[in-house]
Amino acid sequence: YPTGKTTISTLTDIEKKIFNLIVKRFLNLFREPSIGKKRDIYFKIGKYNFYTSFKRITDQGWNENSVKKEDMVDLAVGDELKIKRMKIVENFEEPVSSYNQMTLVQKMEKEEIGTKSTRANIIRTIIDRMYVNGNELTPTELAKALVNTLKNYSPEILSAEMTKRMEENLREIENNTITSEQVIEKTKKDLDSIIKSIQENDKNIGRVLIAATDKLNNKPVTNKPLGKCTICQEGNLIITSNSKNRALVCSRSMKDECNMKSPLPKFGYIRIQKDGCIKCSWPKIRTSYKGKPWNFCSNPECKNKERKK
Repeated sequence: YPTGKTTISTLTDIEKKIFNLIVKRFLNLFREPSIGKKRDIYFKIGKYNFYTSFKRITDQGWNENSVKKEDMVDLAVGDELKIKRMKIVENFEEPVSSYNQMTLVQKMEKEEIGTKSTRANIIRTIIDRMYVNGNELTPTELAKALVNTLKNYSPEILSAEMTKRMEENLREIENNTITSEQVIEKTKKDLDSIIKSIQENDKNIGRVLIAATDKLNNKPVTNKPLGKCTICQEGNLIITSNSKNRALVCSRSMKDECNMKSPLPKFGYIRIQKDGCIKCSWPKIRTSYKGKPWNFCSNPECKNKERKK
């Protein structure tokens, strides 16, 4: 966010553009939401079904400089249209791309989950709680078990619609169109059945989540070897995790054939740097705690002054 300490006249043209972008995005946090209309159109050509949609922004709000205006097509059920041209394109179906932090924020914005100021913290929370791992935010066994369990016992809590309603209620409170007491009463009614279902099945839910947690804690964080063990020169370095700690170990230590082990921070993501330590050649690791990045050598005996930078 802008600090007000920058002297604009001393910035280069590129720095000014970056500064202006930061200022605009920061100020957008305090502006009204962008409101629009969307029309979905389903039609047939012969025996084939097609779909398209049109959007029109009715109130630009914070997005006034980046949204293109589109004319809303005026159609009614039963209208017949003339085909101007037709083009047949052959494509191979591609798998759905995994989410990264940026695309997940965009998806949350589209689904109206969270706010502009809370979405980044939500993503940080699911990473710290080990619901996802990796740059592509791959769901862990714990996350899959949690979602599948809630689908069986309380599917309402997984609905994006419920989150949308709560966010809309908060905006209505800000606009004085509804009182906080009314929102609390409505929320209580929504949550009563959810809480009742969870309480009635808490033992079953607990067993599933405990099993998933044990599976996650006793599974290597990565199956990819990080390089040869520097002690025995035979096994591969891998990362393991349990309920108490994480460690960098030699794959041969599973059979008590090597005692190589290096402790790792319990919380935060773990990334292996491409280049090893300049002093001992052990892998260098990058992690984060409370949003602060941290690079260090995995060798606890390393005397390199960069170990904890």
